[in-house]
Amino acid sequence: MKAKLIGILIAISIIVLAIYSFVKRKEYVEKEQSAKLYPQVLKATYSKMGSIKDGEIFLGKFEPKNEATISSRISSYIIYIAKEGTRVKKGDLLVKLDNSNILSNINALNSNARALSFQKESLQENLKAFKTKYINQQKIYKRDKILYDNKAISEQALEQSQDLYVQAKAQYEGAIKQIYSIENQISALGSQANALEDDLKYATILAPFDGVVSKRYLKIGNLALPGKPLLDLEGVGNTYEVYVDVPESILPYLKVGDEATLELNGKAQEAIIETIILKAQNNMVSIKLLTKNNDINAIPDMYIKTILYKGTCDATLIPVNAVNHTSKGYYALEIINNKIHWAKFNPLARNDKYFCTKDISPNTLLGLSNRSEMLSLQESESIKVIR
Repeated sequence: MKAKLIGILIAISIIVLAIYSFVKRKEYVEKEQSAKLYPQVLKATYSKMGSIKDGEIFLGKFEPKNEATISSRISSYIIYIAKEGTRVKKGDLLVKLDNSNILSNINALNSNARALSFQKESLQENLKAFKTKYINQQKIYKRDKILYDNKAISEQALEQSQDLYVQAKAQYEGAIKQIYSIENQISALGSQANALEDDLKYATILAPFDGVVSKRYLKIGNLALPGKPLLDLEGVGNTYEVYVDVPESILPYLKVGDEATLELNGKAQEAIIETIILKAQNNMVSIKLLTKNNDINAIPDMYIKTILYKGTCDATLIPVNAVNHTSKGYYALEIINNKIHWAKFNPLARNDKYFCTKDISPNTLLGLSNRSEMLSLQESESIKVIR
């Protein structure tokens, strides 16, 4: 009985302690003040009047002004080809092809032509005798025909005279035809030899301009085939080309001689529009730019940021890090009475530093922030401004 009483007292003590702890905790929570919320801190600046170029960004293909893929015009084995990275001057040797077979064929053709010439000379000597014999037999036949008509010789004698005349004529005309045939053969051999002489020139390929061998497709000992690339030659010099495809809608704003800007890896340099090439499809225009030097360290055939200018904008300038661009438009981070106001505007032009617009007044206080921070800033949210 006594033990049971002790257990009851212990249970009641535990319950009393639990209730006491709960009451004290509630009092502590009620007395504790809520955490103080601090406003976000933004750097700020003012919009200003100014002027910027109205540029539109495209991708342009950067190429040296002189660039060529060197191919063979004949079929022959390579006995020399410049290695990749080789710098050459105009006229330096790039490729040497084996010309021994060409030389052998030229010699054979010339030898055959000389043999035919000797044969022609011999026939021409014989032709004189054949002609004399033909003329004499013609005279004899005419005389014998008169004699036969006057019954001075027999029909058999006339026939013999006629046969000799026909034979002499055929021999003479056959010699003429043979000489003519030989002349045609000599001419054909000469044409073949001339063609091989031209091929002989193509066995040696020289650099068409100063450059660097950027790629080699074949090696010494490989067979070069007509039209098959041997190597690529990149021009070295102070002039480069950039090709940009743009929509026709921008064409009214551009003309030959206009300036453009090329940018790569934080570096920039100027270029000039040299040619505007209309295309027959897709309503596109190809713009060819020229630029001096390669200050941006672009690699040939690389696509680089190319800015074409449509004019200038003279209005309010807003820093790019004070603007949030969403699917609904462009919004400036305006600050009014230390509160956020997203002011929508229509950009008339932009560059890497500013937007240009007439929708926002100069000397408007603007907050500066990065893209991720802007996404968390709400309309009418209180902020602290530092300058």
